[in-house]
Amino acid sequence: MNIQKEIANLITEIFKDAQVKKVDVDNFLDIHLPGIHSAKGSHLYFNTAKDTIKLGFYCRDVEFIEEVMAKSSSIEKVSNGIRPLSNPVFTNPKDAVEAAKSFISNIQGSGIITKIKTGDEDVPNSIEDDGNEDDEMGFPMISIPGEKFLDIPKDQLSAYVHKWQAPSHMFNWRGGISGCFAEWVSYFNDTDFAPILNESQVESIANNLREHKAIPILLNAPAEVIMELKHVWWAVPLCFWNEIASPILINKNGIFSLYTENFPEDIGLTAIAGWDDIKEVSFERMGSGSSGFDDEGNVNCLTLEYENGGSLDFFELVRRDQNQGSYLEIIEVIWGNRYKTIQQSKGLPMWKEGAGGEGYIKVEEIIQLINPDTYEDISRPEGF
Repeated sequence: MNIQKEIANLITEIFKDAQVKKVDVDNFLDIHLPGIHSAKGSHLYFNTAKDTIKLGFYCRDVEFIEEVMAKSSSIEKVSNGIRPLSNPVFTNPKDAVEAAKSFISNIQGSGIITKIKTGDEDVPNSIEDDGNEDDEMGFPMISIPGEKFLDIPKDQLSAYVHKWQAPSHMFNWRGGISGCFAEWVSYFNDTDFAPILNESQVESIANNLREHKAIPILLNAPAEVIMELKHVWWAVPLCFWNEIASPILINKNGIFSLYTENFPEDIGLTAIAGWDDIKEVSFERMGSGSSGFDDEGNVNCLTLEYENGGSLDFFELVRRDQNQGSYLEIIEVIWGNRYKTIQQSKGLPMWKEGAGGEGYIKVEEIIQLINPDTYEDISRPEGF
């Protein structure tokens, strides 16, 4: 049994009203405890990243938090709620659950009466309060590097972050996310390089690529990226993976992202996964009903399953009510077109280009991929 499921089982045995909201989707296990706070969005959370466990209580009720803080010296306030003082770290589920029992006892001992937020109350979030009728949907809390580490005008950075996010239940006020950005993310504000595609346009691109077994090459990608990756096959403007928010790019060698282990310093384009290390790539719209997240219509997920048995999820936030399509979905299509070449190249010093019959189509603008006539210029490696 994995860590999150073990913790969930232990918590539901102790708190009979506990409702597991999310388990084994990302690094956060979320459990709603209506006896602590009745708002559906509130939850006890366990952060299980990097083989350690941290915990806290997510809640947007300012009055509730202030009353807890006023009556307990063993709890501290954080941007998305409260947590045990000094944010202790645990290495096994039983210790973490014992700490959670003590933590919840301290909250209850404060004598706080919970309330349900009404639609008339202001709902703050890290990006904007857009008047969404569902006050349990909102935006993640992204830590942005300071000017010392990120030299980009604030208006351009703000435009980028606003353009490529949507409210969701899963990421509503989610904290602990490091924004790994570079100056060139402003390219994603350019509609020539990164237009907001609707679902029909994405479907057309996906169908065209499959029909012609084509892989795109984006000629108008940022010069800094082309310098490092040479040919950029695709770019996803903003993804959430592990505890990182960053753009995702791919080329013939695999999947790349802006990343650092020393946030906010040393952020750079880093290989996240090589194609030959991946066993399967699958895309899912989490509001489709098949994922168990029927209310997550604004969340898309791309899952990488590795040859060694591990996996990695990339999440993309889109405004489904505005018919916004998915950039993330195209990575699955490209993987399918490239799959045979990847398999036949394993163990070789270089790629056996074209072994799977795929070809390449160079475009100045992504929107060109919607037009079937664009694929008349497809090129395929000689001999295939």
